[in-house]
Amino acid sequence: MLHNGYVGDNPLETYAHGMVKGNVIYDYGNSSYSSKVFSGDTYGVSHSLELPEGATVKFARLYNFWTWSATDTTGVIPSMSLQFEGSPLTPEAEYEDQKGWGSQYDYRQGLGLMT
Repeated sequence: MLHNGYVGDNPLETYAHGMVKGNVIYDYGNSSYSSKVFSGDTYGVSHSLELPEGATVKFARLYNFWTWSATDTTGVIPSMSLQFEGSPLTPEAEYEDQKGWGSQYDYRQGLGLMT
């Protein structure tokens, strides 16, 4: 059966669950869909979160999304390094996918997850 290349054969797993009293805050900072980032280039994102007075952070994650990763016309997994407030981050988990069919735009995309 043809699924346009994406078959969803890597199901997501529950990481954490529970009750939250208050709010969930999602922030993508000043990031945006950028033009091509070449090897050795830097793409920076700034975040400015304002928490209510007396708030307690129960859980925080940083997701690093990427797409259209290629060398010439071949889809590849990018080599990236991330820093948060000057400290290097190592992904706790990484997820990637690729169309896997046809000769055009068969590039990789995915995300790295840091906690």
